[in-house]
Amino acid sequence: MKLRTWFSGVLETRTALHIGTGTVLSTATDAPVLRGADGRPLIPGSSVKGALRSASERLLRALGQRACTVFGDDRSSDPSLRCLTTDREGRELFFKLKSGDADWEKVGNRFSPSVDWGTEPWRDFGKKEERQLYLLEKKQELCRACLTWGSQFLAGRVRVPDLRLSTEAGDVAWSGVTEIRDGVGLDRDTGTAAPGIKFDLEVLPAGARFSFELVAEPEAELSVVALAVGELRQGNLPLGGRVTRGLGEVALTEFAIQEVDLSRPEQLVPYLTRGARKTYERELADKKLEEILSRITEKRDAA
Repeated sequence: MKLRTWFSGVLETRTALHIGTGTVLSTATDAPVLRGADGRPLIPGSSVKGALRSASERLLRALGQRACTVFGDDRSSDPSLRCLTTDREGRELFFKLKSGDADWEKVGNRFSPSVDWGTEPWRDFGKKEERQLYLLEKKQELCRACLTWGSQFLAGRVRVPDLRLSTEAGDVAWSGVTEIRDGVGLDRDTGTAAPGIKFDLEVLPAGARFSFELVAEPEAELSVVALAVGELRQGNLPLGGRVTRGLGEVALTEFAIQEVDLSRPEQLVPYLTRGARKTYERELADKKLEEILSRITEKRDAA
């Protein structure tokens, strides 16, 4: 099977939310919320994807599974714990291997490539990408998080579109009103307000509802994605800025899972022409999520 899977729902703010622009574009506040071209607040899909990735990495490590952090230099002596993303020496050797400049004794010790590659495998026409994937996936030189969410070696297999205010029937239209929160900088020595460091920021009030969708391609490891979606479902994944002050608590409601087997014409054609998908809602969606999560200890999701 080649399943493309959608995880969807409504992301509802439980506390005030601040998704900033990173620059001051307003005379009304020091830190305005991010808005789209229509002037309505939005949450960048890249921000949500980053938070989901971090959540899956934390839970994978808690389960004793291999998961690196995107930044850092982790040269573990245990080969089963290595990941090229954070293994500087392995990363440099991999790039030299691609260019044909690698020391083949070191290549053999580090990667144990297939014996039929010869001494210059990357010069074979049409074989470069195939052999890259062999090392990254079959030889598991990337951890499960990097294989799913992406790294400098491999594009991610998951997409998260920007989250826009929900327009589903029954949702209350956004009134256009935001809040301005005041704050002050603290002197860490005295624990009191530091002079001349007063600021304010714009926030969305609790109860704002955003449409959420995550698309997992067939190559994605669904159990890794499901770990992060489960955290979001339970309200354990704060978003935006000032989360240590209590902002950014959200939860995924009206949860649904949809899927299409792209390898089966009887499913692919209705999907491409009418958008038909197999859908799991309410209790069935939770049951489906539980089924996916039960495969987390497996090496790779069986497609």
